[in-house]
Amino acid sequence: MQDHHWQLIAKQLKGELTPSEQDEWQEWLDENETHQTQYEQAKTLWQEKNEDSHLSDAQFLQRIQSDPALAWQGIMSQIDTPQRQRTSYAWIYRVAAVVALALGLGWASLHYTTDLLSDQTRIQTSDGTDSTYLPDSTRVWLNKHSTITYGDFKGETREVTLDGEAFFEVTRDEHKPFIVTTNHAKIQVLGTSFNINSRGARTDESLTVASGKVAYSPLEEPQHRIELIQNEHAILNPHTGAPIKQKMDRNFLAWKSGILRFENDALSHVQDVLSHYYGMTIHIPDPVIRDKRLTATFKQMTVDESIQVICNLYGLQKTQQDNTITLTKK
Repeated sequence: MQDHHWQLIAKQLKGELTPSEQDEWQEWLDENETHQTQYEQAKTLWQEKNEDSHLSDAQFLQRIQSDPALAWQGIMSQIDTPQRQRTSYAWIYRVAAVVALALGLGWASLHYTTDLLSDQTRIQTSDGTDSTYLPDSTRVWLNKHSTITYGDFKGETREVTLDGEAFFEVTRDEHKPFIVTTNHAKIQVLGTSFNINSRGARTDESLTVASGKVAYSPLEEPQHRIELIQNEHAILNPHTGAPIKQKMDRNFLAWKSGILRFENDALSHVQDVLSHYYGMTIHIPDPVIRDKRLTATFKQMTVDESIQVICNLYGLQKTQQDNTITLTKK
């Protein structure tokens, strides 16, 4: 179930759906029996909720495994409090996803854990991508095998740590900067959207800004801070660690959208993009073929489908050994 449907469920149970949302809600409910069953389970728990429950976020997360129904009751009771309403249901998404896992409803694919002492929440993806909301309603899309950790954002800043790749749509708050710390750098914004890739070595880290302005500074050399604006891209210098602006790759969000676009790109570049996107090694040994140009859009295509398009266009054949695909002339 998508995060948006959690919001519809919450509003439906509170009787706050607008006419247009009511139509969308009914359409979703009528799609299949599974949706109807999921809603009935949520409705039952709602009706049994304990209105006097004042458990903290961390306590809810701790008690889910032993009593998921009680955790759901707590979620619903918290909807009624003004403090939770200001988060635009973001807190509901975060806790409800974990409750869904405990109930075995199959509504969530993110793995949540909470440290009760530090009140830090850790969210991790495995083999797929997914999205979630933070306490300030900032939305985060996580690429596969990525992890973010964050607190309750009650201090003077909103701080998140990232290991992997994520795209952030940050809710603007001029009085409380949003800060992302990776293994090698720190990114600070007020309200913007950007993609950060931070896996392993410093040479693998990159930042791309989709909107707004972002301050980018390496942890080891913070004096080398630079600012990036919309459609700007930066990597860290492999020798000095200082950020360097580069030409933006139009496919920097392909992992999120599932769409790859090529506009008169050399096949040497195409093979690199496809290798990164599919997590494989795609190799064209002939330099003459690598110089050929491709203009195409691949939407939600498997690696075999994408390779077949290229083979058909240029008269190539594919051979594969383990995780390596080689393209040669027929």
